[in-house]
Amino acid sequence: MVPQSKCKFIPMKFDLVLMDILNKQMPFFHPLLVSITAPQTIHNSFSKAKSNSFIRVNDLDKSSTIKNFKTPKTLPEITVDSNLSTFDFFHLDSVDTPLIIESLVRLSLSCSLDGSDNHVIGEWKPMEETKKILSKRSKNHPNNNNNTNMKDNDWMEAHGKEILVWSNKFTHKQYGSDLPVVKARGIVQTSPRKLLELLLDSSRVKEYNKMSLGRTDSFVFQAGLESQSIFDGGVILGEMKIIRSLSKAPFVKHPIELISLLYARELNHLKDDIPREIRGFIVITRAVMEDEDTKNGKKNEKTSRSEMLLGVNLIRYIDDDVEDENCCRAEFTTVTQMFSPLIPMMVAKRIGLSSAANFIRDIQAIYAQATKRNR
Repeated sequence: MVPQSKCKFIPMKFDLVLMDILNKQMPFFHPLLVSITAPQTIHNSFSKAKSNSFIRVNDLDKSSTIKNFKTPKTLPEITVDSNLSTFDFFHLDSVDTPLIIESLVRLSLSCSLDGSDNHVIGEWKPMEETKKILSKRSKNHPNNNNNTNMKDNDWMEAHGKEILVWSNKFTHKQYGSDLPVVKARGIVQTSPRKLLELLLDSSRVKEYNKMSLGRTDSFVFQAGLESQSIFDGGVILGEMKIIRSLSKAPFVKHPIELISLLYARELNHLKDDIPREIRGFIVITRAVMEDEDTKNGKKNEKTSRSEMLLGVNLIRYIDDDVEDENCCRAEFTTVTQMFSPLIPMMVAKRIGLSSAANFIRDIQAIYAQATKRNR
């Protein structure tokens, strides 16, 4: 078992407002923000051990302030793009890790939020069933414009048991841009925090993933949603760990292995530059490669290594809901882009579309059954 962090810290609203003002009005003060605004009781929760792991960053808006850009000696075998170099990978044990993590959060929010200013993914294309649902809904809308695509600022809500599914590709023309990205959305009958706790608990993965052979926490940087650690490059809030998962898949002889960074924290409209009404949590996964000198990084010949290019789970409160015993619904949006070298592209797209919908459907079933038992 991985010990849970005892660090408990709730930031003061005044501090967050002050940080936002200073960032916008006096950006040259940024390196001093932590010392100016952080209360005296902050604890540093980050692991003192080393993960010896790297994450791909070529599609992130890396800040020019990054100083400690340690690169791997060789490229991972799984890369689908020969144009990648070792400089496209970032060492996760660096003091500049907060800059990379927040850049990853910005990319993930761009994919999972709806709106017309999304230049990362372009216009999401609804699947046939989703197109029918949205078309029928728009005909009944007083301002009927027959809108079924995410091409304006309307939030595409899922109602009842509906599961909406879209697909597209990244516009950055870099590593993995030729692979499909799948987005799905549904309503789950539990509170956002309880749903988050489910997703973070590696021992419960088999409850909602029928193909899972198990998931373990290989390395924990910091545990607990309230954890935070201060670096020269910024602050890391929330939970951060490396997970290893095994799954069985059709047409593949050996189990599929994924080794990924998992990062989760609460959304903040100031820090994330999002509307106040978007409240909840974000969980992000992205493949990591191990240092070639790390014993745990040796390839397992009995598994097929795949790569989670990007996985996002956006968990939102609905309307004015708050986290209490009466909160029993959460809007759940997932974004997935994965590469498996043994699965053909067309098959991978079909599996991706069905898996995204089934993922939400299986989680809905968990809490639907719990509701029945409590009646």
